[in-house]
Amino acid sequence: MRKSKNQLSILLFTIVACVILAFYVGFIRGEEIVYTHFFYIPIILAGVWYYRKAIYPALFLSIVHILATHFSLRVVTINNFSRCAMLIAVAYVIGLISEKRAKGEDKLRETRDYLEKLINYANAPIIVWDTEFRIRQFNHAFEHLSGYTANEVIGKELSMLFPEASRDESMRKIQHTMENEHWECEEIPILHKNGDIKMALWTSANIYGEDGTTLLSTIAQGTDITKRRQAEEALAKSKAYTESIIKNFLDTLIVVDTEAKIQTVNPETCRLLGYTEKELIGWPVSIIFAEEEEEEEEEVRRLFQFFREPKKTKALHPQDTIRNRELTYKTKNGRLIPMSFNASTLTDEAGNVTGVVAGAKDITEIKQVEEARRKSEEHHRKAIEDIFKFIPEGLLVFSNKLNLLKENKAFRDIVQRYASMLNYTEKKLTEIIIEQVKNRIINEDYTEIRISKKQG
Repeated sequence: MRKSKNQLSILLFTIVACVILAFYVGFIRGEEIVYTHFFYIPIILAGVWYYRKAIYPALFLSIVHILATHFSLRVVTINNFSRCAMLIAVAYVIGLISEKRAKGEDKLRETRDYLEKLINYANAPIIVWDTEFRIRQFNHAFEHLSGYTANEVIGKELSMLFPEASRDESMRKIQHTMENEHWECEEIPILHKNGDIKMALWTSANIYGEDGTTLLSTIAQGTDITKRRQAEEALAKSKAYTESIIKNFLDTLIVVDTEAKIQTVNPETCRLLGYTEKELIGWPVSIIFAEEEEEEEEEVRRLFQFFREPKKTKALHPQDTIRNRELTYKTKNGRLIPMSFNASTLTDEAGNVTGVVAGAKDITEIKQVEEARRKSEEHHRKAIEDIFKFIPEGLLVFSNKLNLLKENKAFRDIVQRYASMLNYTEKKLTEIIIEQVKNRIINEDYTEIRISKKQG
């Protein structure tokens, strides 16, 4: 608005100056000189600023010229009208040209504004730099990526956006773009204003002048992959952690796919079975199992059948498990190893079964200890039976709750011999003796037991 007022003021000033000049030359000096050349100044200004409306100042100045000539010299010639016609023609031509130029500039401005908005409000970070590596354009997405505003970076060195550790490498890649090289998914880190490092995937293109060879600037568009990279690093760490657990797992660990083919084994499995990892990966897991008896429970039976004959097995359920089931592994050389076996299904996010993980512990030593204990118990049992069989005195064995556990033959012979003498049945006499013995044990009284003859 201020510019428009200034233009109008200048135009009016030049018109007034021309009017004064016309009357000065005509009335004061009384001469006919070519002063109308000065009329072109306001006409040209009007044509440039107001386009075809420049005709109005031209008409006005033409009338001024005719009137000044008429009243001062009393003679108006054909030359005067020719000058007026020239003024009007010049005003029309300049106005027409200026109007077309203005329309072209408006279209160019609209295109430029459209492109600027397209760049500024694009979701992807976009940056433009010139041949001196100075930033010329910086959109809102790049502001979010870097933490800088456009005003803070426009005109600054491009290198300010890169971490110091990778700055030279990044600038080297950027210099290659000056040699007509383009980025296609080039990873370049960006230094955030707060010191964080953001990773972005970039593509670039060069912008040339009208001759098609003069490089004007380079535009680059990026995709922020910081979160994706962090997720990949977290996944890699998780994978490395999981692999470390698998490798250092003290018991055997096997992962199979939905076809019961081995996908992963840990070193302990290979060591125990005598196979290498390459010999097991991709093979049916059934090669490591000895023949086993059928399971009674449906879930366990289905999962065991899956290990042996997956094609004949009904679909596994996510909740299918095996817990502490004793079975036998068969090594590469045919040796049988007793194992405590556990297994459960693996599922994806949708709950679909993707495989089975199985862990087993070698219980050979436990079995040996159990067998030794069994033999020892059997030996002691036989020894006790021999004692009960051959000891001449009557013998009773009670539990810690004073329940009768065992009686020997000598005791039964005593009961049989004295039952008829005391007028008792063998059963009743046995009950009396046992009751008396319990009372002695409870009272810690170990004196002799006397039993009177029934009915006196």
